[in-house]
Amino acid sequence: MVNNELKDSEERNSFLINNFLDVIIEMELDGTIAYINSRSSDLFGYDPEDIIGTSSFIYVHPEDRGNVEKGMMEAIKNRQFFSMDFRVKHKEGYFIPVHSKGSMSRLEGNLRIVTVLREVTELKEVEAKLKEAFERENFYKDLFTHDINNILQIIQSSMSLLTLFQNNPEVQQQEIKDIIKLLNGQVVRGSRLVSNVRRLSELESQEISLGSTSIKGILEHAIKFVQEGYQEKEVTINIDSPNKDIIVQANDLLQDVFENILINAVKYSNDPLVNIDIIISEEHDQDKIYCKFQFMDNGIGVPNSRKEIIFQEGNRKDKSVKGMGIGLSLVKKIIERYNGKIWVEDRINGDYSKGSNFILLIPLAKSEEIKEISQKKRLN
Repeated sequence: MVNNELKDSEERNSFLINNFLDVIIEMELDGTIAYINSRSSDLFGYDPEDIIGTSSFIYVHPEDRGNVEKGMMEAIKNRQFFSMDFRVKHKEGYFIPVHSKGSMSRLEGNLRIVTVLREVTELKEVEAKLKEAFERENFYKDLFTHDINNILQIIQSSMSLLTLFQNNPEVQQQEIKDIIKLLNGQVVRGSRLVSNVRRLSELESQEISLGSTSIKGILEHAIKFVQEGYQEKEVTINIDSPNKDIIVQANDLLQDVFENILINAVKYSNDPLVNIDIIISEEHDQDKIYCKFQFMDNGIGVPNSRKEIIFQEGNRKDKSVKGMGIGLSLVKKIIERYNGKIWVEDRINGDYSKGSNFILLIPLAKSEEIKEISQKKRLN
């Protein structure tokens, strides 16, 4: 009876050890492997019989071996618990990062080192993603705080000026109307800032579906939105397109793309007369056909040193710089989801100060999808 219970207990312990998620190793004091559970074959490609009797140090990355030996010797000398990170060689030759915890133990009358190895690749990936999310959240928070404060300061100054004007009968009505236009513009910009942050958050957390999308109405709405939101400036937008109704593979986020590109052109123009030319054409790149958009403005332009970084989320290191830094980050993310491309050039080649040319390539919808949309329009 006792022998049966002992046998059952040993079998149960063996089952638990060999099905443990971590690698369990017993080593002699010189590092020779005396026992290892079957988890070693899953993590490192070695069956237990392959490595029992060999030195544990030969599986440690050469750059980590000195620290591992030193840590184990100190644990043996001081009879203390140890914890360390290093890389273990897989049977196929590459190295896997692991975390090891162990201590001295007396097993069957012999002093041995018992250690547990856990692969930390996934853990490190999770840590990296959490760090990235934390940094992104801080970036959005800092940028939103800075930009919304700018908007509120302009509104506050305008309201104070408006109060003074109302109490002064000599002030012309046109000046009061101009301030009201400015206030309206700041409200629109605040709304756009909130919308951009929300859109970016959505893009980070979920997949978006694409379909055949007509650009005509979307572009018209974007132009109207910008002209109404920036009434303190005279904004002229011209469209040069061979086809009035182009169908691309996109979705309703395309309006955010057009609005942010146009807002960027208006915002970074020191000229009260803002002129934007939108040229639409077809572009063939290998086996793909794109709709090519060129947004050419008369703004301050983009120096060569900044052409690559203006679409990055964290490109605006100096938060005292005027302007909302989220718009172009949003545009780039959306275009990438469309399997498209975006970059910026000089409007006049070689002289960035004469304005910018933002170029977008968005895949055209397939011909059969275009026919289906056309048929639906005729039926309606």
